[in-house]
Amino acid sequence: MTTDELLQALREHYGPAFNAGEGDSARVFAEWDDARRHMVPASVHAALANLPPTPVNPWGFRALGAMHARSVPQPGDGPTPRQQGGLTSERLLALDRLRGAQRAASRDPLAWARRLREREQSGERLTPFIASLWRDVLKGEA
Repeated sequence: MTTDELLQALREHYGPAFNAGEGDSARVFAEWDDARRHMVPASVHAALANLPPTPVNPWGFRALGAMHARSVPQPGDGPTPRQQGGLTSERLLALDRLRGAQRAASRDPLAWARRLREREQSGERLTPFIASLWRDVLKGEA
């Protein structure tokens, strides 16, 4: 989108309340052109889709684009893997492991210490500090 197209879209949205171009029109155009050049197309479209009721200045327009760019799908954006149902089996397994770890942690507040103990007993070398943590916490357990 060119700066002229952007200004026209803002004039159409705000009507006479948007007075960009009055006064020193070359300076005003340069400010809007600078703002537009520092935005990716998705940010420009996001800002136009989320305009506030009162006219914005070029810096406010850039801020709108930055705030809303991630939430507005753009033409040409393909569906995400989740929308395609394309979660790979590796990702599904990782999600299941995470869910299992979360459930175990929510049931047993000392699960972290028991896991450390198991790791050390299976031959993994832990740092002395980490080993002392699980030992202090589980000193009453066999």
